Amino acid sequence: MGAYCVAKTADGDYLVTTMSATEIEAVRQTSKAATGSKPEYSPWSTFPMEMWKKTVIKRAAKTWPKTDVNGSDTLTHAIDVLNEHEGLQEECGATSEEATDFYAQLIDEKNSLGLYMFVISIDVEQQIKLQSEYVNIHAEPRGKGAMRAELKDLFNEGKRQCHEYVFAFEQAGDDVSAIEELEAELSEDEIAFIKDLT
Repeated sequence: MGAYCVAKTADGDYLVTTMSATEIEAVRQTSKAATGSKPEYSPWSTFPMEMWKKTVIKRAAKTWPKTDVNGSDTLTHAIDVLNEHEGLQEECGATSEEATDFYAQLIDEKNSLGLYMFVISIDVEQQIKLQSEYVNIHAEPRGKGAMRAELKDLFNEGKRQCHEYVFAFEQAGDDVSAIEELEAELSEDEIAFIKDLT
């Protein structure tokens, strides 16, 4: 199906990067070794799973904090060498202005359910980019760690609310008045999202 990479930062956050099989195949197609005159000798042919792992790690490394601890310089250098000699082109798209503004609006309004719904509707890479952009702009004077913790709490609150509504709709069954009461608390988008989960 694909591959994923989980990195734990020094302050305890987890950064998760996923790539589908289609995305990994697109990267393989940019590899000179895999598409050259002797592709059968390419590591993509001889060690395909290792190349899958390497590809998702390279993608993930673009989102990791830049520090000099625990050999990160060595990893950065290794990735640079691989890029130079294997011709892998992986460009991470920038987040749209609309998405950035909407994300900030949800946070500013403390709309935890809306934030949860929005975040899980986009891919992990975009989630990380949006959070990093927001934290970089709004972290002071609290600090980046405190800001990330606030965003995590807001997201988790939205997740809790979502699960409670899913449970409540399931418990309501065919009780029209109970369903109407629940729907009165939610927007049309929220109703549609939650009903998709029931």
